[in-house]
Amino acid sequence: MKVTDHAVLRYMQRQLGFDVEAIRDDLARHFDNPKSKQLLEFAGGTRCKIKLRDGLTYCFQGDVMTTCYPKRSQ
Repeated sequence: MKVTDHAVLRYMQRQLGFDVEAIRDDLARHFDNPKSKQLLEFAGGTRCKIKLRDGLTYCFQGDVMTTCYPKRSQ
């Protein structure tokens, strides 16, 4: 049996009580600043990555965050 990411997300939300909208808002707040908005606008809807000091790389398609991942070990 396999379990999709969607099923895991809904389990976390409905069974474990995670506030998914609060998490979504927290992620968006990282990029609610002129510099990030300018970078995403400059990318012009293409795919781009933004690395933050929190150690994560955030991936975007246009102004939509599609995923994030930790800094890769060297």
